[in-house]
Amino acid sequence: MKKWSSVVWLVVCLVVVGCGSEATNNVATSADAQAIADYEAAQAESQKQIAADEKQAGKPAR
Repeated sequence: MKKWSSVVWLVVCLVVVGCGSEATNNVATSADAQAIADYEAAQAESQKQIAADEKQAGKPAR
């Protein structure tokens, strides 16, 4: 009987610990949307600059 009660308590503890709301969040929903937009804009600007530099140097664009 003691063995089963220990197993039951262990399962209850694991269920309680695993049911936190922060366990269901992912990076995309937790991240600041403006920071993501700023990053994407910076990446696009960087790609434009690389293409302009390669065009000016006479190299084919990637």
